[in-house]
Amino acid sequence: MRVSRALVPALNLLSGVTAKSIYVSPTGNGSGTLESPYGSIQVAVDAAAAGDTIFLRGGTYAPSANIQIGKSGTRTAPISVRPYENEKVIIDGDNMPGYVRHEQR
Repeated sequence: MRVSRALVPALNLLSGVTAKSIYVSPTGNGSGTLESPYGSIQVAVDAAAAGDTIFLRGGTYAPSANIQIGKSGTRTAPISVRPYENEKVIIDGDNMPGYVRHEQR
């Protein structure tokens, strides 16, 4: 059975899951709100629970370590990561351990 995205918040309420929106910005250093976003995707992932949505604000994210996802949502309350509205998000892996840039020929 496929569940409409519009129904997920209602199902979350019925199941007792309180979903929240978590915000991240490449220039953030706050508490994860829209007005004061986190500055790290990892911090947002660590704060997320079943049903939460992590919104990435526009810009380039350059993590220096792998993003570790140590928890899961549920079938009806997944943890989602997506761009905020129509903002362009880039995750740049150049700072990752073991990454070697190969020059284009």
